[in-house]
Amino acid sequence: MAKTLLDKQIEKKRKEAQKNAYKEELRQRAASIVRSQPIINGARIIGDTVAVVLNCLLKNCKNSTTGHVSYDNDIFLQAVSRSMGLEIEKLIQYGMVTSYIPWVMGGCYICSPVRFHILIERKLDKRCR
Repeated sequence: MAKTLLDKQIEKKRKEAQKNAYKEELRQRAASIVRSQPIINGARIIGDTVAVVLNCLLKNCKNSTTGHVSYDNDIFLQAVSRSMGLEIEKLIQYGMVTSYIPWVMGGCYICSPVRFHILIERKLDKRCR
């Protein structure tokens, strides 16, 4: 039997509620991980996995002067690429990334302007493909 307009609207609202609940759960998990990191001399130390992700992203943005960086998931180690949503959310919680747009095999993020220039100068190069 075909769905009525009301059924379609209910299904759409249910899917949207599930998506929003997942995003909120991701934010909460990232926030608890970030809060658990030690603070040394007033600066929160980023975790190892986030450092690997950040290094790989910075390697990918060689010619970007604006902080807008697009990437493919194949630049990350397989274990990291499975949890990219969480890792990017952690970067947002740390204040390194201001926004993120995911797509099927990659994404685009905007690095915080002040932190972007500092990080580009440091350009760490470890544990990326």
